[in-house]
Amino acid sequence: MALLGGGGTSGKCAYGEILRSAMQKLGEKVFEEVYDYLKRARHQNASETEIRECLEKVVPRASDCYEVDQLLYFEEQLLIAVGKEPPLQNPH
Repeated sequence: MALLGGGGTSGKCAYGEILRSAMQKLGEKVFEEVYDYLKRARHQNASETEIRECLEKVVPRASDCYEVDQLLYFEEQLLIAVGKEPPLQNPH
């Protein structure tokens, strides 16, 4: 997992708070598994139904992974801002 820093101070604070909260809620091992899966699924434009079904094999409720999805969104926005990579998802 490659966690990104950078951006404004408030962005760093929000990212760090979400990261800590997600790791505390899920535990480090599950967090890593969810993070890696969601990153792959978003790159492959998987359907929300497919994502939810896969996540529910790892955690009791897919909604427990919302913060991990937020982290990926922060990372995507940072990459777009610095022109490093295309977006993770198709905006359509």
